[in-house]
This record gives sequence, structure tokens and C-alpha cells, in this order.
Amino acid sequence: MYENIFAGFAIDTNDPALADSFAPIPEAVYPVAVESIEQGVDKSGGVRFTAKVRIREGAFMGRVVNDNYNLGSANPQAVEIARKQLAALARACGVSGQLTSPQQVVNVPTFAKIGPQKDDARYSRIIAWLTPEAAAKFGGHTAAKSTMSAPQPAAFVPPAAPVFVPPAT
Repeated sequence: MYENIFAGFAIDTNDPALADSFAPIPEAVYPVAVESIEQGVDKSGGVRFTAKVRIREGAFMGRVVNDNYNLGSANPQAVEIARKQLAALARACGVSGQLTSPQQVVNVPTFAKIGPQKDDARYSRIIAWLTPEAAAKFGGHTAAKSTMSAPQPAAFVPPAAPVFVPPAT
């Protein structure tokens, strides 16, 4: 009656690569890279920069966390926090001296401690930027070799061809 339409296309529901891509990322140190930094406007009309940060390895490989820097805010405390966060990002990416261009930190492999947002644990945030040396103290990561590895998808195996049996004569 029913045929197995999934024959050869089995899906492993325990495969971390198939996990909910919107589930909160557990608090830990992750190997990351900033993919881009874009300029925008915050709620009060001030200049805000948003870094798109992608996890490079492990069970959460490919997940993105946005990190905002309110450099043009009317609130001087928000500006000071943004300057400190950007300086930490630059140091984690090996920038010494002036950070003058997003290209100094874009696509530079580094590490970040990621965890839930304070006001809404459904979302993730960058808690701290870490140099490879600092990351090694938290999670055993090193610049040369990470302890995390990306899950490998199962190889596709096509279904077997039906066997032709000639009619009996």
C-alpha cells in the first residue's frame, strides 16, 4: 500500500548540522570571523555599526551573531561602551594601533565568548572578544588547532535499482 518514499534519503534527526538555526547558542568560546560591518541608524537616529559575526567551526558552525556599536549615540556612556567593544574586537583580530577601516577586522579568524542576551535569552550576543591565547584559557582553543570540528554530512547513497524479473513462460 504505502511505499517508502524516503528510501535512500534518510534524515538523521540527531545531526547537529540539522539543528534549529534559531535556537540560542550556549554560552562558550567559539572560533569566529567578522563577515561584514555595516553602518546604520539606532532607535534614536544615531550612527550605529553592526558586525555580522559567523561561527567558523563546531556544532554551531555557520550561525551568525550580530554585534552593534553605537558610536553616534547621543548617550556618551553608549559611545564609550561601543569604543571599548570595538577596541577589544580589533585587539582580538591582531590590530595594533589605530582601527581606521572595517577591512582591518573583516575575515580575520579570531575567538568570541558568545552567550544569551541579558534581556532576552532567546537571542545570542557577543560577550567578549578574545585573542587565541585568551581563548585557550577558556575553552582549550589554540590558534594552530581548534578542538572543535564541523560535523560531516552523511554521504548520499541512491536507492537500489529495481530488479527486473522476466515473466515466467
